[in-house]
Amino acid sequence: MADFTHQSLIPTLIDELATNEPNTLWAEYPSSALTYTDGFKQIAYAQFAKAVNGCAHFITRALGRRRETGEPLAWLAPNDPRCTIALVAAMKAGFKVGYLFSPITVQRVVDIC
Repeated sequence: MADFTHQSLIPTLIDELATNEPNTLWAEYPSSALTYTDGFKQIAYAQFAKAVNGCAHFITRALGRRRETGEPLAWLAPNDPRCTIALVAAMKAGFKVGYLFSPITVQRVVDIC
């Protein structure tokens, strides 16, 4: 694992890890929303960085960049890897992020929207 003794922003650290250690495990999450017996999926830093960059591009394209204003962006979703991906992507797009963590399910989020 890389030794980060300098001060860097989280998106920069993720990009550095994706470049220097692309296959290093970033996260594991259950394959099923209902049971752990179906096993787990793994995400490496290269995949994580690619997801963050894609999400940041989407946010920027849809809402513009907010570096000047630091406008807040709210996110309501079940707690899974997408939360962290969206958080870091919003940072890259210049937003301050507010997460509304909840034990709600994906289906409940779909029902609300």
